[in-house]
Amino acid sequence: MERTRVTQHWIIEALTDLRLYAAENDLPALAEHLEAAIELAHLELANLDDPPPEPPPEDKPDKDDG
Repeated sequence: MERTRVTQHWIIEALTDLRLYAAENDLPALAEHLEAAIELAHLELANLDDPPPEPPPEDKPDKDDG
């Protein structure tokens, strides 16, 4: 199942709504933590879009040395 930032964007919206609620209801520490959670969610969702790196090619000595 392929995951993309578009299909997972709802979590950013939910965290943003919670951060706004916290800020408007005198919960500054919670709002600050939710801002960090939003940043982390952006990073992790971006990583879901990136394919895993390919391993480096193996360095094998040539058998035809002479």
